[in-house]
Amino acid sequence: MYKPHKTGKFRSRVSFDITPELITHVNAICSRDKLSFSVVCTQAIEEYVRNHGLTGDYPLPDLAA
Repeated sequence: MYKPHKTGKFRSRVSFDITPELITHVNAICSRDKLSFSVVCTQAIEEYVRNHGLTGDYPLPDLAA
């Protein structure tokens, strides 16, 4: 889980397990659609959040633990 810095911003780089084949497919889509990898990741995360019904204001857990 990402924790915000004291400024309220989050770390801008991420490392996660993903197969080379999946990256190859994402790169092809990015090239075809002229999108950056960052834009595609943001779209995927937004869709994931929407699919879980988390839109608009939502009470978030305290992450200061």
